[in-house]
Amino acid sequence: MALTGQVNTQVLGRGNFQECDLSAAFSGVAAWSQTVLNNSNHIDSQSLTETRLQLHYALQFMAAVGNFLTEPQPDYSHTSLTWNSELKVFVSDLVNTEQPFQVALEPVSLTSLVLDAEGNKLAEFSLPQKTLDEGMNWLKQTIAPLGADIAHFCFLS
Repeated sequence: MALTGQVNTQVLGRGNFQECDLSAAFSGVAAWSQTVLNNSNHIDSQSLTETRLQLHYALQFMAAVGNFLTEPQPDYSHTSLTWNSELKVFVSDLVNTEQPFQVALEPVSLTSLVLDAEGNKLAEFSLPQKTLDEGMNWLKQTIAPLGADIAHFCFLS
């Protein structure tokens, strides 16, 4: 999530000095962009906090995959994720198993995905109204047949 500044409202959209079309600038990496003005229908801070926490927990599946199933890196980057602008999802590193796969998250619908090496969807699981245990059990059941060693697979502590 990025909250950015912009020129004063009264000159917005007039090509003012240092004005930038932020929606266009971030279109390659942002799933959603919104200009907020004084008369905009603002989201309340509690809803924003809840949404941010839901996204945080949804991303934990990908971090666990990176931690337990990919080649460890000295800078711990194996637990991080990247943005796939074509699919509009966050993706983990490729897990090299009998059938290589990546775990992905579609952030708008909070849907966890398992993709093959070419980015084709193998499975999906809608996370809203699910517990972390339900999500983890689904992921384990989905990736074990692909050759993933799930014996010690768990969330990062």
